[in-house]
Amino acid sequence: MKVDCNLEDVFEVTKRKLQGSGLLVTSVGLDGQHNVMTIGWGLLGRMWRENVFMIAIRPSRHTLKLIEETNEFTVNVPMDSMDEL
Repeated sequence: MKVDCNLEDVFEVTKRKLQGSGLLVTSVGLDGQHNVMTIGWGLLGRMWRENVFMIAIRPSRHTLKLIEETNEFTVNVPMDSMDEL
């Protein structure tokens, strides 16, 4: 999906959130079980002319089990207005 936005702005907001309130990783298992995990780390960059965002999840985390089941997850950058929720 093509997103019409300034990538530099997206990177800046994402970096600021990583240093502050954090991001969310969401996943769903094969049984439909939903999971949300807060992260305060990640790596933004470019690889083979593609934008990438890398995360590391400990093997002991339930989130990793669900991601391994489906090979899918999302990284979510909450809006500033959600910081106090």
